[in-house]
Amino acid sequence: MAISSALTIALSLVSLTHVQKPSSAQIVARCQKAYDSVQTLEVVVNALTGKTPTTAHFYFARPGKFRVTGRTTFGTKYDLLIKNKVVNVYSADKWQTADTAEMGVATLTGTSGSAITNVSSLLLHTAWGSLSPDLKKSKVVEEKQNGRDCYRLEDKGELKTSVWIDRKTFFLVRTNAKVMGFQIDIEYGQPIINKPIPAAKFTK
Repeated sequence: MAISSALTIALSLVSLTHVQKPSSAQIVARCQKAYDSVQTLEVVVNALTGKTPTTAHFYFARPGKFRVTGRTTFGTKYDLLIKNKVVNVYSADKWQTADTAEMGVATLTGTSGSAITNVSSLLLHTAWGSLSPDLKKSKVVEEKQNGRDCYRLEDKGELKTSVWIDRKTFFLVRTNAKVMGFQIDIEYGQPIINKPIPAAKFTK
């Protein structure tokens, strides 16, 4: 009886260690779901285009409040503020309005070194900056990145993109791509979710 019980426990432990990991399509879907599930989110992003650093600091609160501000490839300030469906873009030392959130993100993609694109797309559901559909066909690799357990997905197409997604939370950890001969490496900090964000963060 004791041997039988021990064998049952051993088999159970073996089965637990062989839990099938999700497919790449499931990982991408769960990443989107993770961003869809938050009520508020704050996260800092650091990008490197070649040797040029850029930053992005995101603030997001439902319903309809979004802001990202940071430093451009020229070291100047940029800002994107969306509130009450009005899209305000700060670039080249002046504020202007954009017709849509997507246009606002696209306007700042280059000068932000793409630091704003993926998180903006995941939160705002814009096509611009969305994760490549080909990632859903990727081989899934498990590895650590910045001290976090991740799934690594790859798109071996023209941009040769790699994406690391946190295995526990399914938030972005890192992306790497080659665009027009430049290596763009972007690291995403641990997001702060569902904590109050001061109203002043959504004011020009």
